[in-house]
Amino acid sequence: KAVIISNQPYFYKKAELFPGSAFVIGADTAARLINPKYYDGDYERMLKILLECKNTGCVFLVGGRNVDGVFKVLEDFEIPKELKDMFISIPVERFRMDISSTEIRKSRGM
Repeated sequence: KAVIISNQPYFYKKAELFPGSAFVIGADTAARLINPKYYDGDYERMLKILLECKNTGCVFLVGGRNVDGVFKVLEDFEIPKELKDMFISIPVERFRMDISSTEIRKSRGM
């Protein structure tokens, strides 16, 4: 499989650019993806955008992460039923890293 690193900030744009991709994300990012707050508070808009991602064949592989000081996994969040099959949990016993990409960038002065 190919690994692509992108600086595109929006997953719906990444899904357009790379249809059929599996995006590896942390539970903190999954929580933001399903939070209407990031879609101007509009649940229906959130659902529409993520369904468009789903229609490109993209999925999200979700690893556990510290969220507000508590380790969370995908199962800790309520994924809308229309989107459940596009979010796939990475078992904790297979992957756990308690550092965020933001922390890595900060440590490298980026």
